[in-house]
Amino acid sequence: MKSDLCIFFDPFSVVFTTPSKNIGMRLRDYFSGYEHDRSPDVTIQVNTCGNMPASLFDSLKSFVPTVVGNSFDIGPGIIRGLREPDKKQISIEVHNDFFEQPTGYVFQAFLYLVYYTLCAEHRRQACIIHGCGLVYQNSPFLFIGPHGSGKTTLGLLSGGTIMHDDQMFLRIDSHRTYISSPPLPARDNLRCFSRKAQQIEKIFVLHKDTEWFAKSCTREKSFINVYNEMVLPLRLDRANELQAKKIKLDLCRAVLQSVKIFDLHFSLNDGFKTWLAHERETLGKT
Repeated sequence: MKSDLCIFFDPFSVVFTTPSKNIGMRLRDYFSGYEHDRSPDVTIQVNTCGNMPASLFDSLKSFVPTVVGNSFDIGPGIIRGLREPDKKQISIEVHNDFFEQPTGYVFQAFLYLVYYTLCAEHRRQACIIHGCGLVYQNSPFLFIGPHGSGKTTLGLLSGGTIMHDDQMFLRIDSHRTYISSPPLPARDNLRCFSRKAQQIEKIFVLHKDTEWFAKSCTREKSFINVYNEMVLPLRLDRANELQAKKIKLDLCRAVLQSVKIFDLHFSLNDGFKTWLAHERETLGKT
């Protein structure tokens, strides 16, 4: 019996189907909370083979897929698959113990590739960015910065709802920027699905400090900050890192045309509400 699971990848809908009861259960755990009922933009058939050979752990070199026609190989040998664009279908083969092995994180890389392939096919300006999305009193925030900069810490200090503590979907539509929670692993298992994307006008780059204040970044610094946190838009139909970097540059320029980037200095005290009140007063919000 096949196990079907429909998941929301804003703004796309993806169905996973597998004849394996074990893999089906793993997929439901992986995507828990992101179930959807819309007509799919693509169906991913997950087939299984034998257990993971020990030699594959030593061969893992890159998440950049090897692409030959519509066939692809990630790892190499960790995930092998075939795209059938006319049928809106992707078939992949994984080992029975795929999600039990350290190589299970290769699946996240595969999902990145699926997302960016769909963006290209549907001509969407969108990306995955490392950051913490937060909604506080109906106001959305996106905090970015390197690991350890305090993204999750600030999200928890705020008392708001953390959309995702590690990565976010970011898309540009009619010169407006929207963020939404992706069905991807959260560093501290803090993620919350919402069907409605949140519009933002600012992105905050975090810096731990002794006081709270925000200041506008220069255009050059803004570009560097966004570029460094954006996941490279590699695709299943074209494994070209140079071209992916060019697309990434274009995406960064588009983001900077629709939002402003600020350095946010914060301390580990309960100053978020005070800072936010000042922020709203500055913007003339109630």
